[in-house]
Amino acid sequence: MSYQILMDSCGDLSEGMRNNEHLRMIPLQIRVGQKEWPDDGHINKQELFDEILETDVLPKSACPAPDAYLQRFDKNADRIYVITVSSALSGSYNSASLARKLWREENKGKKGQKIYIIDSKSASAGQTLLAGALMRWENKGYSEDEIRKRIKKLRRDMMTKFVLNDLTMLERSGRLNGLQAKLADAFHICPILASTDEGTICQTGQARGMKRALSAMVRAIGNENKEKKISHIVISHCGQEAGAYEVKKKLNKILPDCQIHIVETGGIASVYAGIGGIILAYA
Repeated sequence: MSYQILMDSCGDLSEGMRNNEHLRMIPLQIRVGQKEWPDDGHINKQELFDEILETDVLPKSACPAPDAYLQRFDKNADRIYVITVSSALSGSYNSASLARKLWREENKGKKGQKIYIIDSKSASAGQTLLAGALMRWENKGYSEDEIRKRIKKLRRDMMTKFVLNDLTMLERSGRLNGLQAKLADAFHICPILASTDEGTICQTGQARGMKRALSAMVRAIGNENKEKKISHIVISHCGQEAGAYEVKKKLNKILPDCQIHIVETGGIASVYAGIGGIILAYA
């Protein structure tokens, strides 16, 4: 049985995922003023950040059109999984759903082909975690019904937490109010943020300085592990590789049996995380 995984570019890819024949990225567009970049994995992020910081214009992202998905659907795959950023943050899920409808109406897929559109209720590392799980289960030969049940449970159980070194991008995008950002900057407070069950963003804690905030986030995850065993973690970082490995080192001490993977944020996740941001998804 053959399969294909499509993920919009709000998700982050490891080098292994990038080279995997079963996985393809669907780019969003990033706009800053009159300039536009396709988030295709080849963005010069420093150039992008410089452009954002030099202007007062709010950076915007445009979700893929349904045709972007239609062009990448594999007509010979038995199963196609599409993992989108939270539908509360983008229209990518709706575009993918419409693409599936059009695909079926035109009978382009092989007989019996199934297409699953998965609203991650997350972004970045959360999408990466879901994609990695699907690849493991498919490679182990799990049945379609078993995979469908497992991915629903994983999405329900998955948590996403993040700490940002610079709140400028979140403030400008409207994801964080200006007062919160100004107070955080004035008192060197780093909020610990998380995704909600609805796929929006909330604050779960705070600490003075990035290092303490990351340590507090690790402790919180360790406490959660007492209630439910955490087996997989993805750490996404934006130009903060050393910090990501330090977080992994701390997590390994309290979760010795957990599989932990580090990836770098793509263009979209970098726009909102800002340089130095670290995002964790785990279940």
